[in-house]
Amino acid sequence: MRHYNPSITERLFRIFRPKAGDQFSDEVSPNVVAVVPITPVVRIVNAGGGGITGLITGYTTPANKDFYLTGLSFSIAKDAACDATSGNISVTGVIDGQVVAIATISGITLTALQDTITMQFPFPLKLDRNTAITQTYNFTAGVCRRVINVHGYTEEVITT
Repeated sequence: MRHYNPSITERLFRIFRPKAGDQFSDEVSPNVVAVVPITPVVRIVNAGGGGITGLITGYTTPANKDFYLTGLSFSIAKDAACDATSGNISVTGVIDGQVVAIATISGITLTALQDTITMQFPFPLKLDRNTAITQTYNFTAGVCRRVINVHGYTEEVITT
């Protein structure tokens, strides 16, 4: 089976500038894969945060594209009256169906805290589709502000 792809012919003509009479096939065998090098555009895809208790969502991955996490920054500021009982404040994501902690800040109940973690991964982490990057911290008194900035890119997988 052959696949017709005129863009390959056009690209070959631009690259090699053939002489008059030279021809390139505009058909590609199914076992030949055209590779185009690309550099993904990494951007802050979302910033989630606030002064509420419970769950905040930094970003929800698309249902129809692969999402690659390249980094994040995560901040917390709380006063000494914040009565959160959890010792750790973690940012989580879903990889291969498992919820994993991506970043964690340790905290102590009824103690003021201001901290930021910034991470850039040497290799992007592929997160599951249609899942959320979240952070949970529960408190009933005092003030606590949290922010998650998610850095990454999406990639559409085309199946034939």
